[in-house]
Amino acid sequence: MSVYLGLYDRLHDHTSVYLELYDRLRDHTPVYLGLHDRLHDHTPVYLELYDRLRDHTPVYLGLYDRLRDRLSFCV
Repeated sequence: MSVYLGLYDRLHDHTSVYLELYDRLRDHTPVYLGLHDRLHDHTPVYLELYDRLRDHTPVYLGLYDRLRDRLSFCV
């Protein structure tokens, strides 16, 4: 996970607008999930990195996918 976290930190520094939204929306999960789906279509650079990271963080993404499945009814 250290490689993922290092890349995440760098990404965090370069996507301040996205992450500001993320931080605000994280507290309102149903809203965040709906907006995340829309952001997914409009942030190709972020998502290209995310897709690469996803291939190298199966444990993280396994948990993320489970969480997403449990919360998807809120969207």
